[in-house]
Amino acid sequence: MSDSLEENQKAWIYAVNLNQIDGAYHPSALLTAMMKDEIQGNITSEEIVNKLKETYKKPND
Repeated sequence: MSDSLEENQKAWIYAVNLNQIDGAYHPSALLTAMMKDEIQGNITSEEIVNKLKETYKKPND
């Protein structure tokens, strides 16, 4: 695994673990898949944010 891939993977692990401070947290299947894609360099963090906003957008937003 290249250094940048390893750093991306560590960053995602850190982020998920940070969310567990208030209790058990398990990312959705969608987020998990996108995390793997971002680690591999296939998508950007901005694309993840946009996709999550689109997917979980409330009807009145």
